[in-house]
Amino acid sequence: MPDQVTDYVATVTGGAGPPVLLLAGGAASSHGFFPGVADALPGHRIVSLDRPGTGRAQAAGAATLPTGSAAVARVLTELDAGPAVILGQSLGALLAVQVAIDHPELVAGLLLIDPTPVDLPGQLRSVSRVSRVIALPGKLPVLGPRVDRALFRLMGRQLEATPQTEEAIEVLLTSASLDATARATRTLEADAAALAPRLTRLDGPVVLLTADRPADHPVRASHERLVLALGGRLVAPAGAIHAEQARDPDGINALLRDVVAQAFGGTTHR
Repeated sequence: MPDQVTDYVATVTGGAGPPVLLLAGGAASSHGFFPGVADALPGHRIVSLDRPGTGRAQAAGAATLPTGSAAVARVLTELDAGPAVILGQSLGALLAVQVAIDHPELVAGLLLIDPTPVDLPGQLRSVSRVSRVIALPGKLPVLGPRVDRALFRLMGRQLEATPQTEEAIEVLLTSASLDATARATRTLEADAAALAPRLTRLDGPVVLLTADRPADHPVRASHERLVLALGGRLVAPAGAIHAEQARDPDGINALLRDVVAQAFGGTTHR
């Protein structure tokens, strides 16, 4: 169906089966961000959402956790697509948690790929500050967009494109400006501080994939606390990276199928 546009942009593909909502990391577009989801879940209704301030909706408002949660609730309600399993990465994964806490009736399950930590305020403050600094060259007249693209490419140099992941990596690196990314982290510390005390066990399945870090790494510990609070399961594949959907999409889609099967009773839709 055509994109649905208000202050967000949502693309719906697939069939009429149980819905899956996709939330990209940073300020990237969710459209094309997660490789192979439609093929992994034939017949399911796949909703790729760009919340206000991100992706195809960069000019449509402020990208905060509360505004993102409200946009998710609106699109799921307007499309009659809830409850849905939500797949999110990084900031999109933290937003998925916000939605599950704000609107539990709309969430059937969560697959969280290396979510932004909810309880490390110092790190969130640093992310916001560094994002603002990195975004400055992109505002230069004429050369700004080129500098912006070059910096994104530099940050994404660890990603090795394959025929399966090429489009997803391109979306990750080009669908949002560094300025949009910086704006998406502007209120992150305060938003996370408001969310953290509200965390509670969820009724549906929750799987959190954490990147391959030392056992005593602060982010690993934060993820362990988060998944414990939500009543979920932590997975830590060897070699996993922050953007694991761009490294091992088959592994992500296998986890997604498991979450969907648990959330919707193991039904298959074709």
